[in-house]
Amino acid sequence: MSRILVPGGKTLLNVPFLYWLHEQPHDYYRYTEFALRRFARLSGFEVLVLQPVGGAPEVLTDILAKHAARLGWGGARLAAAISTACQAFIHTSIGNRISSKTGAVFPIAYFMVAQKLVDGLDSQ
Repeated sequence: MSRILVPGGKTLLNVPFLYWLHEQPHDYYRYTEFALRRFARLSGFEVLVLQPVGGAPEVLTDILAKHAARLGWGGARLAAAISTACQAFIHTSIGNRISSKTGAVFPIAYFMVAQKLVDGLDSQ
């Protein structure tokens, strides 16, 4: 992104954090907030926004739904029901509170907006 983005240009990035093994055996990284800030700085970007996405309810739902989907007949419907129930739960005041309070240490993903520095790479 740094090579092709014009100075002052912005990039939007969404990365998974807690996620099952994928692209095996080449699943090497889990991008933490600290790794994303470091990668941005080393690539000549300033982080404008960096937010965790979801929290414990979303992580648990993702795990349960993925396992349910592997059950074979009826698994996809069970996975959809689990996801629907989670959506309903996180829209309640307690569900929203749990998701918000756990998102900082147990997010399912991160969302970042970064801007390419005008004068190139950060020297720090």
